[in-house]
Amino acid sequence: MKKIIQIFAIIFLAGTIFALTACGSRGIERDIVGAWAWDMDSAFEFVFDEDGTGVWGGAPFEWEIEDDELRMTLTDLDTNFEVHRWSPTIEDDTLTIESLQTNERYTYTRQ
Repeated sequence: MKKIIQIFAIIFLAGTIFALTACGSRGIERDIVGAWAWDMDSAFEFVFDEDGTGVWGGAPFEWEIEDDELRMTLTDLDTNFEVHRWSPTIEDDTLTIESLQTNERYTYTRQ
């Protein structure tokens, strides 16, 4: 009987770890969807759509999150695409992004 309980405990633990890992990898991607106003000027905002598109201060972009890195490609440029790479964190209704190119840090509030 003790062996059966141990086996079920191991299976449960493995399932829990798998579920938490799966949720964590998609969590920021799911949580970032919506409108975010810059704390320094609420007229300047990000809007992240579920389909991987969005608007940043009036400019359209495409976005993806991979390995905890937010990549935004501005799509309104004629021939050159401008790619921004960020490290995003979300706590409650606050989005903080830190540029992986310039180390600048910005804070936004969910709208």
